[in-house]
Amino acid sequence: MHALLRSLSIRQKIVIGFILIIMTTLTLVGWSLCSLSQSKIKAEGYIEFLNQRYERTRRSADAITKLQTVLKEIATNPADANDANIAKITAAETELKEATDALQMPRYPKEIGAVKENAKEYISLVNTKFLPLLNSDSSEKKHKLVDLVYVDMAKSFFAVTDYITIVNGYQIRETKSKMSTLTSSSTKFVLLVFTVIEIVIAAFLSAYIPNVIVGQLKGISKHALELAKGDLTREIFVKRHDEFKHLVEDLEQMRQSWRKNIGDIIEITNTVSAAFEGIGQSAEKINTTAYDNQSRAVTVAAASEQMVSTTADIAKNCEQASATAEESSNSTTRGTHEVHDIIDKLTSQIEKTKEDAKLVQKLADQAVKIGTIVQTIDDIASQTNLLALNAAIEAARAGEAGKGFAVVADEVRALASRTSSSTQEITKMVTQIQTDARAADDAMQLSVNSMDSLANEASGIDTILNEINDTVSTVSSQISQIATAAEEQTVATSEISSNMKNITDDSKVLTDSIDSVNKEMQDSNDQLAKLIVMVNTFKL
Repeated sequence: MHALLRSLSIRQKIVIGFILIIMTTLTLVGWSLCSLSQSKIKAEGYIEFLNQRYERTRRSADAITKLQTVLKEIATNPADANDANIAKITAAETELKEATDALQMPRYPKEIGAVKENAKEYISLVNTKFLPLLNSDSSEKKHKLVDLVYVDMAKSFFAVTDYITIVNGYQIRETKSKMSTLTSSSTKFVLLVFTVIEIVIAAFLSAYIPNVIVGQLKGISKHALELAKGDLTREIFVKRHDEFKHLVEDLEQMRQSWRKNIGDIIEITNTVSAAFEGIGQSAEKINTTAYDNQSRAVTVAAASEQMVSTTADIAKNCEQASATAEESSNSTTRGTHEVHDIIDKLTSQIEKTKEDAKLVQKLADQAVKIGTIVQTIDDIASQTNLLALNAAIEAARAGEAGKGFAVVADEVRALASRTSSSTQEITKMVTQIQTDARAADDAMQLSVNSMDSLANEASGIDTILNEINDTVSTVSSQISQIATAAEEQTVATSEISSNMKNITDDSKVLTDSIDSVNKEMQDSNDQLAKLIVMVNTFKL
């Protein structure tokens, strides 16, 4: 069993556990439903059986009660006896006889037997005493009938009803006993057993699965701690086949990879350490040679610099003059370009201003057209007002028949008045727009004229700047020729001095580099020693 559990995965264990719980729950629910169904069927059978027996006893009780009631009515008023009352007695007597004959004696023979005997005696008293006395002419007939019904016959009546009540009590107790069997202890015991089984399974799964997971995690943590301490000698085994198997296998693969890589690191470290020792010896020799070359190069460089100093001053002065002339030429050229840009922008602005003037003129023309349209609308409103007034006059002449038309005429006249008022306001606005448009057009024309003047003046400035630029170019060309001649005289000595200086600088750089290499070699040796110590902590 333990081996089987170890061969299952965590997922499979959880799924199987929940399947067991679900199957147990379904079994318990199914059995409970089946038991409830059977109990329901039995209860319905018991109730039906009780209803049948109760119906028989109730019929007997109702029949004798009905007969007793009829007899009491006749006994208290024997003078009212007629064929109808006699027929009632006969019918109730027949019903009582049939009801008592239908009673079954096997279950309660004593009580049912007593009911039958008393009912028979009651019927006998009716036939042998009550009916003959009712038909007699005795002066004490009423008193005798009352004594017979309330005394002699009452004994049988109460005996029948009492025994029927006893039988009904027996039947009720029997039904309660049978109903109690539907919830017997066996049912409760089975429910309790299934519930305990579910609890045991749930408790087992709740304890087992976490223990399995925690145990696996502790084992993996132990192996990881050993790896962290550098112990790579112990092989990691796995016996389970659950999800932790892959994690343990990956951990073992990591241990083997670390062991191989660290072994390679130790081997390479030893090789690099030996190589550093040889490189250090070679670096010492190179360092000595570099210091000697640096001393010789410094002596030669000093002599070359002395030879170059005189010609360098001449070339420097020429170069400064040439640079100054070139800067002047560049500044003049930039000024010329900027003036050209200003002229282009002015020209563009002039064209735009002319376009804006055209748009303003169009706006003024549109305002004039709008004024014409508004005047037309005003004329229409005036004509409409006149027509509405005429219509009102004609409606007044028409009397009652023209009242509705008069109201419409008034409304039309009011509308025409509002239209005329609105057109007057629009006319004022259009007039103001026309005035503003003419003022804007005049301002635009002045702006165009000013822009044309600025463009002409800018063209004159451009001509002056071009002349200055040509003069500066001539001076710059002459200074450049002087500088070229001076540079040709210093080329040879400058080249010698430069080469010697480069040799001196290179020698110094070489010496510094060798010193840096020596220092880095020393640092590398120290780090390599630390690496060897760290690698030696691993156990392979």
